[in-house]
Amino acid sequence: MYLSEDINKAIKYLENERFDDKKLLELYSVTKQNKKALKLSKMMYKKTKDLSLLGQIAIYEYESNDNYDMKTIIANFEKTLKYKSNPIYENYYGYILLSHDLEVKKALVLIKQAYKTNPKNIAYKDSLAFAYYKNKQYKKAYNLIKEVVSKVGLDNSEIKTHWEIIKKHKDKK
Repeated sequence: MYLSEDINKAIKYLENERFDDKKLLELYSVTKQNKKALKLSKMMYKKTKDLSLLGQIAIYEYESNDNYDMKTIIANFEKTLKYKSNPIYENYYGYILLSHDLEVKKALVLIKQAYKTNPKNIAYKDSLAFAYYKNKQYKKAYNLIKEVVSKVGLDNSEIKTHWEIIKKHKDKK
């Protein structure tokens, strides 16, 4: 409870003083205030033209808005990843492509890149299992999702969904 109050106080302070937009953006992100994070990250990008912000903008756009423009989100990920490799953006972008059945081969490549940076990362491992599944590599998908489930269980709804889907196809060629 105290932590939540402290974070809210910090956010209010940073909103009023505006001396550390990066820290404010981080706090918006941690507290899932995606609309505020989107607005702030767009303002920061306009000011700095820092291409790495485009990946954050793409994520906040996707997370905060049911009426997102997929073309803009894709363009932002493409620009930021052309500028600099980032496993968080590669995984997120790849997962969006998979979720919308867009360029599933490219999604697999992106997620593999993220996974290579940290093979112990459960999110990357889960995404890679789902990417293998979407690319009809069912045995690889099953082996990876089995690792994920044995490590963290089925409390996460996304992991549980992937487990159920992949398990049904594990014996397909």
